[in-house]
Amino acid sequence: MHRIGVPESEHKELLAYLKNNYKYENGGIVNRKTGRRRRGSRTSSGYLGFNFNFKGKCCHSFVHRVVWAICYDQLPTLTIDHINGNQCDNRIENLREVSQSSNNLNTLLPWKPNKDTGVVGVEKNGCKYLTWIRGQHFYF
Repeated sequence: MHRIGVPESEHKELLAYLKNNYKYENGGIVNRKTGRRRRGSRTSSGYLGFNFNFKGKCCHSFVHRVVWAICYDQLPTLTIDHINGNQCDNRIENLREVSQSSNNLNTLLPWKPNKDTGVVGVEKNGCKYLTWIRGQHFYF
């Protein structure tokens, strides 16, 4: 699983470790031994991350990547995208594996109505209005 710092040769062992120690439940991961939910802490990038010990080494991962690995029985090889744009919504139905370029297009979409126009994806720019479509901006 990239971004954890575990060599590719140990990925099968890492997946087995995650599945043996954690389970997916209601949009998060639960420690199988204690039954406690691992909420994670918000990272500087806005995602939920948590630490765990694998082979005596402290590792860090994002909750959404572990959810993906547990539910699909494979470590993600691409970027895991939050479909609704909420970085803390780690329900499996809200996650999809996409290329980084596809994920970048998704991040360009504003998810809340603009405070000036009241419309999602449209902002006022001087006397004109501005919107983005597939990463390109248009004035009207």
